[in-house]
Amino acid sequence: LAAETGGEAICADVADRTACENMFRETGHVDVLVNNAGIAQQKLFTDITEAEWQRMFAVDVNGVFHCCQLALPYMIHVKHGSIINISSMWGQTGG
Repeated sequence: LAAETGGEAICADVADRTACENMFRETGHVDVLVNNAGIAQQKLFTDITEAEWQRMFAVDVNGVFHCCQLALPYMIHVKHGSIINISSMWGQTGG
């Protein structure tokens, strides 16, 4: 879709702030930010380890924070831009 519309899709580990900073620095501008990264564990909530929980939180929550915070200065500078945050069906179903 990005190629068809003249856009660019970029992949990065959104849990890693430095990776996000590099991603935005490389692009030089942001017209639309789509936050759709997310991970989940395919197990009962009671069986999730602390490390698994921390990784999910880092991607699902911190990733949105990193990308929005880093994209906004570009958008504010040009007085234009859109941010789309996509959640998961898991938010509708429960564990």
